[in-house]
Amino acid sequence: MIKAKNNNTYNLARIAAVFIFIFALLIFITAFYPAGWNWGFHFLAFYDIEIIVLIPLLMLLFTIPAVQNFFIDRLSLCSLWFSKKPRALQVVLTFTALGGIILLLWFFV
Repeated sequence: MIKAKNNNTYNLARIAAVFIFIFALLIFITAFYPAGWNWGFHFLAFYDIEIIVLIPLLMLLFTIPAVQNFFIDRLSLCSLWFSKKPRALQVVLTFTALGGIILLLWFFV
């Protein structure tokens, strides 16, 4: 039974990796041929070639299990650090972060 569960997880990971690869390829191709049919995916067409190549490569980088584990470990450390703080400080940090995100989106989007 455990083996079947691991196979299902492995299959889901492979399916997700395929979709990420297709999405990255779609963004990369439409960056060079912006048109009406690919509206919504051609946002990289307005950047320099370095950005056009870098963004899809970064997307593909996250399909590598070692990279995924690295970021999951970092998120776990941040979560553990946050959960050890007093409740009042957690609330203050949460509202400060939300305020910062709101200001960032207000001024730059």
